[in-house]
Amino acid sequence: MQIAVVLYGQPRDYLKGYNNIMKFINKQEDCKFNFFFHCWTLNENEIYKCSPWRNINNNELVYNKNVISELIELYNPILYEFENQNNVIINESLYKDTIVYNDTDINSLSNINNTLFQMYSRNKARNLLNKYLIDTNNINYDFVMHIRFDINDMPKINFNELNKSQVYISNLHLPRISMPDNCIITNPYIFLEWFNIYEMLNDILNDNNLLMKITSLNEKILINPEQLILAKYIYHYNNTDNIAYFSGGSL
Repeated sequence: MQIAVVLYGQPRDYLKGYNNIMKFINKQEDCKFNFFFHCWTLNENEIYKCSPWRNINNNELVYNKNVISELIELYNPILYEFENQNNVIINESLYKDTIVYNDTDINSLSNINNTLFQMYSRNKARNLLNKYLIDTNNINYDFVMHIRFDINDMPKINFNELNKSQVYISNLHLPRISMPDNCIITNPYIFLEWFNIYEMLNDILNDNNLLMKITSLNEKILINPEQLILAKYIYHYNNTDNIAYFSGGSL
């Protein structure tokens, strides 16, 4: 069985995250793992921004120049990209003056830059996997595991027991269907269709039919990661019938 691990975002506490990922991988029998990632960098000693409600030690948020060489050495990725976050300008036309933006609560708006940079990074990581599959045309991954660099609580799953047609997310928010965003597992076809969220942001945030579908599920589209991930999934698949749950997968 072949698994693509697609990492994204800020390399907060990446050594701890790597150790957690490797402990998880070592428990999986007859599985081969390949890594792809998009990672934000900064200028030396600058501090990554984080959600205002997260209680994170500043030492975890300070960028150091060893990040690039260490992540490459640790993961030996198939494809990767480092981007200085200072050099990326979020396209405001993708989200401003949309139905959802005008209806998003003040707490979500206070964290909008972190959310959009996360969606951008996920999209770039998704594109790396897509490029590799198009260029090689000879790798058939059974699953994609989409996680962040500082993942703490790995999912309690065995890949050999999973259904390749389903989507697996954490049970953290049950009975709500809001999607915890720290670890998501599915097949590559669903993953590639799902996680170009940044590229399709304006379509998602201006779709009245989608808003009604989300409302019918007792949820609401907001400009934050969990709601955007849910909205993009419903945009394609209309319901959550194909969702299965695992324990773990949280920060």
